[in-house]
Amino acid sequence: MSEAVRVDREGAVAVVTVDNPPVNALADHVIDALDAAAVELAGDADVRAVVLTGTGEKAFLAGADLEEFAARLASGEGIEEHAAATRRALGRWETLPQPVVAAVQAHAMGGGLEVALVCDLVVADPGARFGAPEVRLGLMPGAGATQRLPPRIGVGPARAMILLGTTIDAAEAQRLGLVHAVSEPGAALAEARALAEELAALPAVAVRAIKRAIAADLDDGLDRERAFFLEVFASAFEDTAREFQAVFQVLFPGGEGRLVLTDPEDMLTTGVEVEARPPGKKIKRLSLLSGGERSLTAVAMLCAIFRARPSPFYIMDEVEAALDDVNLGRLITLFEQLREKSQLLIITHQKRTMEVADALYGVTMRAGVTQVISQRLHREPED
Repeated sequence: MSEAVRVDREGAVAVVTVDNPPVNALADHVIDALDAAAVELAGDADVRAVVLTGTGEKAFLAGADLEEFAARLASGEGIEEHAAATRRALGRWETLPQPVVAAVQAHAMGGGLEVALVCDLVVADPGARFGAPEVRLGLMPGAGATQRLPPRIGVGPARAMILLGTTIDAAEAQRLGLVHAVSEPGAALAEARALAEELAALPAVAVRAIKRAIAADLDDGLDRERAFFLEVFASAFEDTAREFQAVFQVLFPGGEGRLVLTDPEDMLTTGVEVEARPPGKKIKRLSLLSGGERSLTAVAMLCAIFRARPSPFYIMDEVEAALDDVNLGRLITLFEQLREKSQLLIITHQKRTMEVADALYGVTMRAGVTQVISQRLHREPED
């Protein structure tokens, strides 16, 4: 068993703990370990109830590991495999013969909510929150939330949570039926274990038969969710590709930039090639561009994603460090466009970037003491 997933048996109850700091992200090795744990527990007749929990105060479990997800997008490899592995692991947990109690000690967002939904009962800390925020990133739940949440809390509340990306606290989750019980602060695991011991004391044959009777056939619904997920992914690419062309024109006036799918027939495994032709050049391969041109093309890619799927704010760290004065001016023009809809937090040493800011935050030394200072800039209205 992986160090990220521990299985501890206490009498007839098994406690499975996910320990993948800082937020217990469902990285590949965590998914594999959860799958293996489910297989192991399903074959253990001595275990009559299971508790699933996470460590730490930030999250019960989180969605995909962002570094792994970015690597998959860059290479075009492993996306379908990860999605299939996640569906398989969650399916095993949902169909475990033993009842499963989730001890939600912290927030359950995205993938964390989807894991909680495959558990039979949920005990939550009063400070925990539940949500499906994928829509705010231009995505949709891909591991069962669209199919499992509506029958759990009702179609109306589920639509609101998934369509708006809103979150609910533990008390509201209990009122809606997502959570069975709200524990005392810090006692979610202890109370979940007590509930599991109560379940383990019941006749196993009856408990397992009830689980099978309640379980609905989700295969068709999950297949539909996957198809819709592919549609959302394809739409996100089309919007990003269109914005990339527009952004490239701002940063490289007279040039041409395109995003091209290597395998457009399979949106989960395809790679994305970036074609960049600065003005006056015939080359399109990134490897033949200068360092500054490659940096500016990378910024064009980021800003295209920002414009295709806007977010309330963006953090950019020294993105203009490699740019000359001309290219910096073009990038600042792009910053001006982006801040019409979003807030930009830019870490920079460039004076020209600071000059267009609405507020400056920095560190200075006063009387031998380091201090953080802030200054809001007031602009004269343009004629």
